[in-house]
Amino acid sequence: MRQLYLRAAILGSAALAFAAPALAEPFSGPYVGAQLGWQQDRFSARVTESGTTFADSGNNDGFSYGGFLGYNYNINGKGIVGLEGVIGGSTNSSSDAETGLELNSGRTFEIVGRAGALISPKTLVYGRAGYANARYTVPAGLANLSFTQGGWIAGAGIDHAFTDSISGRVEYNYAKFGSVSADLGGGDSASIRPSRNAVRAGVTFHF
Repeated sequence: MRQLYLRAAILGSAALAFAAPALAEPFSGPYVGAQLGWQQDRFSARVTESGTTFADSGNNDGFSYGGFLGYNYNINGKGIVGLEGVIGGSTNSSSDAETGLELNSGRTFEIVGRAGALISPKTLVYGRAGYANARYTVPAGLANLSFTQGGWIAGAGIDHAFTDSISGRVEYNYAKFGSVSADLGGGDSASIRPSRNAVRAGVTFHF
């Protein structure tokens, strides 16, 4: 009987030893969250007005908002790799006072890969990179010329776990989109290339 108790104790200790690292793994599995932040939309353009072509640019700051979901694969409690999707919008409207060329930003979605290292059991430093797609509107006369444009996005951030299921993040991202041509009416046109700087803070719920 004593040997039976001893074997049971050894097996129980071994089970706890194997289970403890798994239970201690932070930032593992699926998650969803919401975020707010600051966003600067910029554009560079070649504008043709009355037969004359020249370079133009503009920028403006505003608030951004949105939500995200993703999945983290924890690497032995030392770091993570994962995939994340984001959708959001902003209050930004970029314009140039001299030419009146205006670019209003709309919804944006992102599909990015993430990889990071745990600098403490509850703090993750990560990088992110992938594809972004943004909608823009160019007001021209009585018509609004809307277009969507894809590009790349890259950034980095820090995520801290407050509990087993809730963490908070702060991150910076830069995105650059492809150029698009817009008919401004009256024979005028523009070739526009947007870019974006953004700082975002979010709350994440882990499952």
